[in-house]
Amino acid sequence: MILLKTDRIPLGLSSLTVFPGESFDMIVIGIRFAEFYLSIDLIKFMLYNIDMDMFVALADPTRRNILELLASSGELPATAIYQKFPMSPPAVSQHLKVLREARLVEMEKRAQQHVYRLNPETLSEFETWVKRMQQRWEERFSALDIVLEREKKKGKV
Repeated sequence: MILLKTDRIPLGLSSLTVFPGESFDMIVIGIRFAEFYLSIDLIKFMLYNIDMDMFVALADPTRRNILELLASSGELPATAIYQKFPMSPPAVSQHLKVLREARLVEMEKRAQQHVYRLNPETLSEFETWVKRMQQRWEERFSALDIVLEREKKKGKV
C-alpha cells in the first residue's frame, strides 16, 4: 500500500491510499467519484444549511399556498396549517422550515403551539425588488417601442 499526501486532490482531500495492483485509471475514477459525492454534499449544504433564498422557497406551489393562507388569515398555529393541506404534517412542517429559513415567515412559540405569520420586513424587501425589476423592464420595452417606431417610419418593419 502506498499513501500519497498532496494538496492537489480535489475538495480538501489531503491523502490518497493506493493499493498494489490498482491501475492509475482506477485511482482517478475513485477521486472523481469522491469529488462527485463531495460536490453533491456541498450543494445540499448550500441549499439547506445556509440562509435559504426566498426565490427557491417561492418556487414551490405548496409554499406559495402557505403564504397565501397566512396572508388571508394573519397568524395560524402549525396544526391549523397542517389541516389545510392533503399531505402529512411532517411534509408541511418541512415546507414551513424552508419558509422560515428564507425569512418569509416568522414562528413564535406560545405554550405548546408554534404560531406562524408572514414576515413583513422580508416581504417588503421582495416587493421593492419586484418594483425595481418591473421598472427596468418597462424602460427596456419603452426603448424597444421607440426603435420599432423608427423602423416602421423607415418602412423596414
